[in-house]
Amino acid sequence: MSPAEARGAGAQYRRAAEYDPSYAPPALALAKRAAQQGDRRAAEAILIEAAHAAMERGGPRAAVPLQRGLSRILLAAGERHAAIEAYRGILAVEPDGGEDRVALAEVYAMEDLPKAIQELHRVLDRDLRHAPAYRLLISLYERMGDPSARCG
Repeated sequence: MSPAEARGAGAQYRRAAEYDPSYAPPALALAKRAAQQGDRRAAEAILIEAAHAAMERGGPRAAVPLQRGLSRILLAAGERHAAIEAYRGILAVEPDGGEDRVALAEVYAMEDLPKAIQELHRVLDRDLRHAPAYRLLISLYERMGDPSARCG
């Protein structure tokens, strides 16, 4: 994408966000651009404002995609604990969210393997066919040196 095209796309995203501040796709795109340009604070502000607008308009579930984006930005910035809290906020709204729980387990796995494993077991308690949870669980058991995790 050329710089002129990028500016044009940015202007369209801003107009879309002004038209409906609660609509996640333009807010996520603007936040991603801000983060890529090194302005993490602006990215966070965009997502937080959009999440508040989404909650006012559609309730807590409407803010979940924005909170996912915020979680990713926080994690990329090395704010592990803040990312954990953001994922916990998502799971408070959508406790059956297997993908979000696996993402939380991945964040926990950076420093706390038992807690990550516990989150994965919560996923499998709800859905025995959740393949990403099994893949991560096996890799965590292998990292811990648990021979019972080996297949074959």
